[in-house]
Amino acid sequence: MRAETRLPGSLSSSATQLAGGWNLLSFAPSEVFSEKLKASGWKCFYIGREMSLTATGRTSGPTVAKLLTRIERVVEKRDCNCIEITGIETSRTLGFSSVRLGAQARHVQKGSEGSVELGLMQD
Repeated sequence: MRAETRLPGSLSSSATQLAGGWNLLSFAPSEVFSEKLKASGWKCFYIGREMSLTATGRTSGPTVAKLLTRIERVVEKRDCNCIEITGIETSRTLGFSSVRLGAQARHVQKGSEGSVELGLMQD
C-alpha cells in the first residue's frame, strides 16, 4: 500500500515500511484485510484485471524486485494506492531463475455511499 495512504488505526499498526514509498500489510487470506476495512467503514476496489508478469534473472530475489517495480508503475498509472500480490511462482532452468508474479491493482478509501456507482468492482 502507498505509504501516504491513511488507514484506520486497527490496520495501520500492522504496516511495515518498504523502500519506494510503499508499506507492506500482511493478511492471509486477503479477505481478512477486506473484512477489517469494512468494519472500519472503509472500502476496497479492484481496478482492472489481475496482472501476470514474468521475468528471468540469475537469482530470484532481484528478479522479484524487478517485477514488483514494473507492477508499481502500472498501479501508479491507474491512480491506485494498493497492490495485492496474488501469487509468486519460481522455477530454475540452466542456472537462470524464472519468476511469475500475479498481482491485482486495488484502491482503498474511506467509504461513501456513492462510491459504488463508479462501475468498479467492490470487494
